[in-house]
Amino acid sequence: HAVVAADACARNGFHLPPLGRELIDEAQSRARAGVIRSGNPLDLGDIYDLSFYFRVVEKALRQDDIDGVVFIHVSHMMVEREAARQLVGRLAELSLRFDKPVAMVIEVPLEERVLLEKISNFPFFLEPTEAVQALAVQAEFHQGNGTKPTRIRKDLPTSSLKEVEPWFGALERERRQPLLDEVLELLERTGIPIVPWHMAKNLDEAREAAAHMGFPVALKAVAPSLLHKSDKGGLALNVGDAESLQREWQRLHEVADDITGIVIQKMAPASRELIIGAKRDPSFGPV
Repeated sequence: HAVVAADACARNGFHLPPLGRELIDEAQSRARAGVIRSGNPLDLGDIYDLSFYFRVVEKALRQDDIDGVVFIHVSHMMVEREAARQLVGRLAELSLRFDKPVAMVIEVPLEERVLLEKISNFPFFLEPTEAVQALAVQAEFHQGNGTKPTRIRKDLPTSSLKEVEPWFGALERERRQPLLDEVLELLERTGIPIVPWHMAKNLDEAREAAAHMGFPVALKAVAPSLLHKSDKGGLALNVGDAESLQREWQRLHEVADDITGIVIQKMAPASRELIIGAKRDPSFGPV
């Protein structure tokens, strides 16, 4: 694998700088059969210590002349599986901490790979050439762009996965899709900015919410049967006053029999709308 990766690096114009002497010496001191190749790429041979792999990558990323790492992990041992999952997560954290890409090549049994695809939020590859090609595309993009991509503001409120897991768990238990107000609540909980909204259960609540936000507002009927609201007439846009609100409120309640409420939302100014769809495929992972 190391030879294949090195050849791929050469074909894509990557330079492999020498690794630090301290790193090489530590790797050689841990070798059992003296098979450590003291250079770059570094073949860890018979060192079966995943925590040491983490330290190797960390020390490599600390080098100023190293802009990224290709990490190749091959294992078919049952006892290593949980440790390997943790290693993938820790290497992803290293990549973010040092602001340098870590292209992981993970060669494990199929059932373990499928599980990793489900639980990992960080990409990994199945063979070295693919990983190096991905780094080449990234390098070309940055060189052509001349600037780093804009980062999310550090003061943006965020929620941990544990805080939102109950939200997803409830939907899975009930075997249903989330309703509009539930999705808006999740977006707020995770710190994603959204247009002001309120889930109104009666007309008085709707009037109060609209008055607080300021007209014009949008009314959106919430019901399990209204998957595509615009097709069923479940939307009212640019509602400009209390009289129009009452009229649209009554109309929307005739659209479906299972309405649980109506979302009152401040009308956003006209702009370009981008809709992103995502799913986690059992075979391909996040798509």
